[in-house]
Amino acid sequence: MKGRKRAVFWVAAVAAVGAGMVAALTSGTAARGEPTAHLSAGASPQPELYTSPLARGKREGYLWGVTADVRRYRPLKRVCLFVTTVPPPPPGQDYVQSYDSSTCGRLTQPSESVSMLMGFGEGDASAGVLVATVYEPSVRKVSYALVDGGTKVIRTKLRKTMRPGDKGVPKFRYVAFVLDPGSCVDRITTYGGDGAVIAREKAEPGC
Repeated sequence: MKGRKRAVFWVAAVAAVGAGMVAALTSGTAARGEPTAHLSAGASPQPELYTSPLARGKREGYLWGVTADVRRYRPLKRVCLFVTTVPPPPPGQDYVQSYDSSTCGRLTQPSESVSMLMGFGEGDASAGVLVATVYEPSVRKVSYALVDGGTKVIRTKLRKTMRPGDKGVPKFRYVAFVLDPGSCVDRITTYGGDGAVIAREKAEPGC
């Protein structure tokens, strides 16, 4: 994981905005301190860098969001993945700290991916592990073999291009989900649309 940062947010703001706060975080402004103008998909002229909100959710009081940065009119030679989490406020405190991490890579072949795992809490207080990965468009399904012998199969989602401001943004697929506390990924297998195996890889150590 790269680029781990912290930012302080008042509990009142969290309570007022709720899940909408993660939407703001995943716009690329609050999490990375970048100006909104150069990330806005509808700005004119269109910026080369495009931040694509992918997913957001809530897990046992934690808010989370995932975005990806790509460049318009270019192959996916550099893709940056960002994960932001906001923990529940501690009793008696009027602020919380958000956490964000990022990693970058390339998606020029079906076997390549840009991936990140981020835990919610630690030890006995763990609320699970957020798994986020972006793939080249031909990857349609991902199978996660867990250390305990279980298997989790996730179908990738295509980043939708529906707005005029999305012009020139390259297509890619992604997954974003939360594993239960104590779960640990051992091996990852990706599949194409015809069910053929694209790649098999050992998960990064850290369980």
